[in-house]
Amino acid sequence: MKKICFIRPPYVSSYNDNDVREETIITSFLGYLDSISYEGATQIFDFHLDPSVSVQKILEYHSDVYIIAVRDVGDSYHYAMRIAASILNYTNAKVYFYGQVSPLRHYPELNSRVTIVNHSERQLAESLGLDTEGAHFESDLQYCSYFHSLNLDDWQNREKRGCIETTRGCEHKCSFCFINLGSNFEKKWQIRSGYAIVSDIKKYLDQGISKFVFLDSEFLGVRKVDHIEKTKLLNMIKDELPPIRYSIWNRADTLLKFNQFDLLKQSGLTKVLIGVESFFQEDLDILNKATKSEWIEEAIIQLINRHIYCCLTFMTFNRNTTVESLRCNLSTLERLHHQPNAKYLGVPHFTFNIEIARHNSDLDNQLSEKTYLRQLTMYRGQVDKNHVVFSKEFEPLAEICRLLHYEWTMKKCRLNRSVKDSDSKTKYMVDNWFERLSLFCIEQLQKFLAWHEEGSLNYENLAQARDELYRSLHNYHREFLPFNLSELETFENHASLIDYKGTLERESHGWDEKIPLLSSNFTDVFV
Repeated sequence: MKKICFIRPPYVSSYNDNDVREETIITSFLGYLDSISYEGATQIFDFHLDPSVSVQKILEYHSDVYIIAVRDVGDSYHYAMRIAASILNYTNAKVYFYGQVSPLRHYPELNSRVTIVNHSERQLAESLGLDTEGAHFESDLQYCSYFHSLNLDDWQNREKRGCIETTRGCEHKCSFCFINLGSNFEKKWQIRSGYAIVSDIKKYLDQGISKFVFLDSEFLGVRKVDHIEKTKLLNMIKDELPPIRYSIWNRADTLLKFNQFDLLKQSGLTKVLIGVESFFQEDLDILNKATKSEWIEEAIIQLINRHIYCCLTFMTFNRNTTVESLRCNLSTLERLHHQPNAKYLGVPHFTFNIEIARHNSDLDNQLSEKTYLRQLTMYRGQVDKNHVVFSKEFEPLAEICRLLHYEWTMKKCRLNRSVKDSDSKTKYMVDNWFERLSLFCIEQLQKFLAWHEEGSLNYENLAQARDELYRSLHNYHREFLPFNLSELETFENHASLIDYKGTLERESHGWDEKIPLLSSNFTDVFV
């Protein structure tokens, strides 16, 4: 029997460790191995959950095969490449990139010991020479948790959440999405058995876990038959299980089409992650979202009026970004944040994101070497890190937006860790900081967008703009937070070190010691 090593690469910077859930790309295949009574040795190395994991530990396991679970999120592809490079350089083992793999098919030709496999348990089993008649995703596959095998801290054990897939893929044709870049699954859209999902929920409940993430690209789907099946599942959860709390990923328009917001709430829904991308209709059309901005706004209001949190993600800088589109987004967000239940709009993810190019042909705009954006595109796995899809005139503004996003994200992580054991006064102050954060960020973005329009935000005065931003951030922290929590998180060790005059040195995201970068071009991974 083969020794199989599963690896979950990090996908966020090392400080951002509050999300304690397993990788379903791994738990689903562990369930498949269980269904075929696999008796070989397995080992899981999860960088996101286990702080003791390193490439050195992985190499010391001396596995026959290394399966690297890749997901189209954050820095996953970049660190998957770095881990693979070390395995190929120091061992004779085979490496499998497994999961959401279509972006990897657009990289240069791979080393002969590297295989790309879609997120299909039977396809991976075939690649490994295993029984291919095991449980199937759409019928009887049940997942196997691996929490018990990890070296978790006490706080992680308290914060564990069950992570379950209910679907795979999506039938929409958004031009920026990995799903439409190539093959990732057996089919473009798959629905899992409700009974198998409930069985997985029960296994987590037996571990004392009652908070869940249904980790789908699209929870509901667009067809009537999809909605019938989801209605059955939600009623099973509501009527047959102890109370649970869960979050989902979903499009706004399919939420409206499903139109059972009360059932979602009654079954335990507490948060919906919606890929808004933009409220500017022309942006949505160019990105092939096939939706209307007013539908997105209506779905959001339906959710927050039921006290269901929304996590709204944007492509702040996309291939169609203009001053007009940025102003439209800010004015719509400002209007939403004056709704009576605006606190359920969550944290301001709208502050910064960029569209990552899926093809080099999309890249017309060369970045300077003065801002951090080149490093960002490298970490996000873009093949050509020197260019972007949006107009290069927005680079200084995008850098300011990046710094704003970085500071509040770091502060959020610190506050979430600190507030658990704090007194009621501190918790009240922290709640106020969170509740006012989005309007503060909108105000900052409006200010620097005005600077951009006036022509006074450029490479020459970017350091001055940075200092102005951090003065405002520091004032905001000091206005709402206790003194011991009010200091800046990212100025001294990051922002202040960038002079915006010359080429930046590569900065670690906290993983360099555990995942060495052998070559910036990954020459061990590619032919």
